[in-house]
Amino acid sequence: MTKLGIFLGLVFLASVGRAQVLPGLVQLDKTSFDKIVTKFEYSLVKFDVGYPTGDKHKNFGKVALQISEVDNLFMGEVRIKDYGDKANEDMADRFNVDKDKKALPETILFTTKDGTLTEVARYGGDYSVDNLRLFISSKAGVYLKLDGCIKELDTLAEKFSRATNKDDREKILFAAESWAKEKGEDALVYVKIMKASLDTGNAGVEKEKARVEKVMDNKASEKVAAKMSRKMNVLNSFSVRDEL
Repeated sequence: MTKLGIFLGLVFLASVGRAQVLPGLVQLDKTSFDKIVTKFEYSLVKFDVGYPTGDKHKNFGKVALQISEVDNLFMGEVRIKDYGDKANEDMADRFNVDKDKKALPETILFTTKDGTLTEVARYGGDYSVDNLRLFISSKAGVYLKLDGCIKELDTLAEKFSRATNKDDREKILFAAESWAKEKGEDALVYVKIMKASLDTGNAGVEKEKARVEKVMDNKASEKVAAKMSRKMNVLNSFSVRDEL
């Protein structure tokens, strides 16, 4: 085991016994923050209340566990207490995080890509597992497979969304059809979206997103909802990622 692995293990063990400790989610303070975060190219850190509960906290922990095998990515949390020793209020001040409980959690993506700790972006989503993963993928350029998605087809989907004319989109569709022959049913979802959007490009993709969202909002059966969720993951691959 590496020195870093041993250190992370000790940090986690030291936190066992505190309420709401989740596997894979390391608690940070002013002593450990820089020691750990600076060892990774990207770090997603959740600033939260002293004893976080609920789906936001649990889903963040789920993603932290899922990305444990990604070498250049770390996820942790800073718990801010507004009572007693006011633990980590100094960390909130350092990163300009609102300490009001109603404003928490605040989640920040950091990078050390250029040799110094730099803020990349702040998360503004709903803390669903899929949206947290999508945020990491789009902002850090780290591929995290979503349910129903295929890495090679995700790459083609982004190229399709960048294409400015039908001829280019047709070339990308041809490549997607070739992949579909060996990737199976999940790959055909990409092909169908591309065929339906050949003439209109991103407008066609957005129209299909709206249709799928409507189906999901209409209290579809569990089976249909799961299918639509997988399709929405694929549709979200048809977007131009931010350049970091």
